[in-house]
Amino acid sequence: MALKKLRNILWNMNFYNFRFTYNESGYAQVHEHLISVNNSFIPPLSEKLNLNEYSNKIVNNADRFEAWDLNKLIGLVAIYRNNFDSRIAFITNVSVDPLYQGYGIASSLLQECINSTKEFEFYKIVL
Repeated sequence: MALKKLRNILWNMNFYNFRFTYNESGYAQVHEHLISVNNSFIPPLSEKLNLNEYSNKIVNNADRFEAWDLNKLIGLVAIYRNNFDSRIAFITNVSVDPLYQGYGIASSLLQECINSTKEFEFYKIVL
């Protein structure tokens, strides 16, 4: 509990200068990030899919909402917004590096993703 309280204080003091971006990451950053979060998923991502192929698919086909600590991709929300007939978007990935969890990074990325998807006039987002 004390660690969580300390994290909240540091976050509110803007001690951490995370940078939030849209579609700046490339294959290398996405792949490295997916490796870093692999074991945060149950089962691990690598047991369900090929991380090389998945990284390529995300970079080439998804819109990416990203969080960075310096040059390290620490948070990612990837969404497919390519079904213009149904206007339904699909979030394929929500992940934060385990060392950076608990700072509201995923919440911030998801909120920006939702706001942006509304601007694209998609009426529904599925996971």
